[in-house]
Amino acid sequence: MGAQWAATKGFDSVEIQSDCKEMVVTLTEDTGSYVQRSNWNMQWISLLRSNPHVALVHILREQNSVADFLASLAVDCRADRLFFASPPTGCENLVCNDQVGAVFPCLICEMT
Repeated sequence: MGAQWAATKGFDSVEIQSDCKEMVVTLTEDTGSYVQRSNWNMQWISLLRSNPHVALVHILREQNSVADFLASLAVDCRADRLFFASPPTGCENLVCNDQVGAVFPCLICEMT
């Protein structure tokens, strides 16, 4: 897991971003309900609580376009890990937009 690797390398601060709001809430808020928490979830909770320099935050899906692109690329690859010295073909514009803080329109609908 990348968060564990970063912690062992002594990074001062690690922010993990996810566009899955339900997962972020489940792992970061102490609701007292551990029924739905798997062993994997409990490992995340332990990591987040034991290291105050690791944060899990929710971001909008539109802010996660580079990660979505890389995840799709990984699905088609048979390697355990992929390393890139530069953005892979097809991802360059997404990375440039991310670097300059380009904003993509999105529809926000809060369900109650």
